[in-house]
Parts: sequence; structure tokens; C-alpha cells
Amino acid sequence: MTTGKIGALIGLLLAAAALQWGWSGLILLALAGIAGYAVERWLWPQRQALWHWLRAGSRIITKEE
Repeated sequence: MTTGKIGALIGLLLAAAALQWGWSGLILLALAGIAGYAVERWLWPQRQALWHWLRAGSRIITKEE
């Protein structure tokens, strides 16, 4: 997608959220965008290490019980 089309799409989504849900919708949309950015930027590239860490924790918990 070109930059102009992406900007237009974002503008339409913001306008729809404001008209549909008001300021709380815009805040929710911003929080979802921040969460999506964080996942794509930091968690997704580290997913193998994250899965390894989560699986190691589950093994530790089940051994203690």
C-alpha cells in the first residue's frame, strides 16, 4: 500500500471510531495501535526465545506440584 492510501485508511478508521464510540473509542483505538506496534516491534522477532521461556516456566511449575 502506498503512503497516501495508508494515511487515508487511518483517517477513515479514526473518523469512524470517533463517530461510533466518541473519545473512548479513539482512546481504545490508540491503545490497540500501541499494543499492535509493541507486538510487531519487540515480541514477534523474539517469539522463539519467548516460547522457550514460557515452556521452561511451565516445566518448573509442574515439577514443584
